[in-house]
Amino acid sequence: MTTRERAAEALGLPPGATAAEAAAAFLAGLPAAGFVPAPARVAAVNALAGATVPADPDEDDGAAAEVEAFAREFWSVAPAARRTAWDALRAGVGDGPVSARLLDLQPGLDVDPDPVPPGPAAEEVAALVKELFVLPPRERAVRRNGWLLANAGRHADLVAGTKELAHLRPDLVGLDPVLAARLSPAFDAAAFAAAAEALPLMEPVTPEWPEPSAWSPAGGGSQPSRAKTEGAGFGLPVYWLLIVGFGVIVKLCGGGLSDRSSPSRAPLPPPEYRPYSPQPLIPQTTPRTSPLFHKAQVELFREYADNPQGPAPPSYQLWLEKGRPDGATGLVPNAPVHWERIFGPKVIEECRLYERAGGAKPGLYDAWVKYGRPGEVAAFVGPKANP
Repeated sequence: MTTRERAAEALGLPPGATAAEAAAAFLAGLPAAGFVPAPARVAAVNALAGATVPADPDEDDGAAAEVEAFAREFWSVAPAARRTAWDALRAGVGDGPVSARLLDLQPGLDVDPDPVPPGPAAEEVAALVKELFVLPPRERAVRRNGWLLANAGRHADLVAGTKELAHLRPDLVGLDPVLAARLSPAFDAAAFAAAAEALPLMEPVTPEWPEPSAWSPAGGGSQPSRAKTEGAGFGLPVYWLLIVGFGVIVKLCGGGLSDRSSPSRAPLPPPEYRPYSPQPLIPQTTPRTSPLFHKAQVELFREYADNPQGPAPPSYQLWLEKGRPDGATGLVPNAPVHWERIFGPKVIEECRLYERAGGAKPGLYDAWVKYGRPGEVAAFVGPKANP
């Protein structure tokens, strides 16, 4: 009995009742049911009307059984009769698992299982395709992987058979694209078999620790059995609870006892916290000495002191204030760092040419003028920061 036949029977209608007749019968029965229709009549009128509403679970079980019976006889029925039976089942189910299972069978309705091309490998693959196609999804995957694992050693032969079958019967091979991909040269059957036969990861084992038990007070090192401990009137948890409680009591009373047995002690002073203050830098006490005047400069000062004509050389007055020190021994403690300026023949010639003919000003011209326009190689010492 189909789903529509059962629905018509629930409404008291003949098997070929239409949706309008089902609605009329349903409405006519409402007053007798106190306008609270039974779930079977609600499912029946919706089944005959083709409405997508939840159906009775018992009705789904019956429809699922009909679909599975149709799948078992799928390849033994001619394509025309197969489609007629499928249309009848599709009209009696709504949207749900049963409908999805029925739709999975739709691609093979018009596929003719015969003839199968010659060749044992192609014939074997064709039989497997037909077997897998009518199985539910989960059973289909399990069966496919099991067959591939069992025939991993014949993969090359099966690939050739699948190629032959796909050339002559592409409609049959297309019913299981996953199997066609597994039976292709790109699939590594050896790696598939190795992964399938690998041992699963072991679950972590939780160690079982022995339960604590009281040691014998006799000091013999033996442990009393559970039966003896429990026979004493209390179990191990209570025993340990008493021990912990006794320890807490001793801890609480220990403070008072120690106060009476030991002399009083003065409380410790609180720690002293001093704010951080950075220490001043220690000045350098090592005297620093450096030559204040160069030897050539001292000779220039002496010549000017003997014949003071024209402007005095730079630092001449400082040389006088320092007591006319000798260039070799003129070391002054804590003297600032000085630099040395030496005018060579080329620099002197460029400066003289610039004064006579003009042109580009030499880079050391100002310093050459500042130091009295020396006419021969001379060295001058001055402050580092002010050349």
